[in-house]
Amino acid sequence: MVISPLKENQSETKTDRKVTLHVSEGIAHVVLSNPPTNLMDEAWSTQTQEIIDSLGALAAAKEIRGVVLSSNGRHFSAGANLESLEAAILGMKQQYLSSMLENSLYFEKLYDLPVPVVAAIRGVCIGSGLELALACHYRIADTRMVMGSVEATFGIMPGCGATIRLPKIVGAGRALELIMGGRRLDAEEAFAMGLVSEVVHHSELIRKAIEYIDRLSPWYEQVANG
Repeated sequence: MVISPLKENQSETKTDRKVTLHVSEGIAHVVLSNPPTNLMDEAWSTQTQEIIDSLGALAAAKEIRGVVLSSNGRHFSAGANLESLEAAILGMKQQYLSSMLENSLYFEKLYDLPVPVVAAIRGVCIGSGLELALACHYRIADTRMVMGSVEATFGIMPGCGATIRLPKIVGAGRALELIMGGRRLDAEEAFAMGLVSEVVHHSELIRKAIEYIDRLSPWYEQVANG
């Protein structure tokens, strides 16, 4: 069974894991499962790194033809938890930087997968949550999505790839404005800037992401085969 997003009348549910992996019909479904806002803490990082390693092995064995990254709950991810941000601000910078560097390396592994990786984004997608979405090849947003690079409002800089990937997508000037200003974008603004490929109703997110994989995976296979 394909994992689908919550409908409006469904409650948010927690699992023992903060991120899960399920493979259905050759598509790997990675689900952020720490609602309501899917904050990224140490346990999340460990589990996510394990899953990204698994995705690499599955792709190398040609057991998957694409990845859909979605969320359990009404929001994609609000990024790092406040304790991590406070630690960075209050002086535990080495620990924070080490964690960000490790996550950044794994986000790069996600980006380098030889199969299409599609983020199905609903609700809030900010901070490290945005950086995770930027590590996907394509991003599809629901109509009520809010996206932003907000680290500067806490006195720190993005540490997981936004400073590299945002300029490539929206241009250096606009990326600087978004990173330094911490401005949040709605779905239509993000679409106009090219940050998301399409805007759909939240009930269509997973179906649309699978459509992208069905359409694009043959091209990825051709490139991989030279």
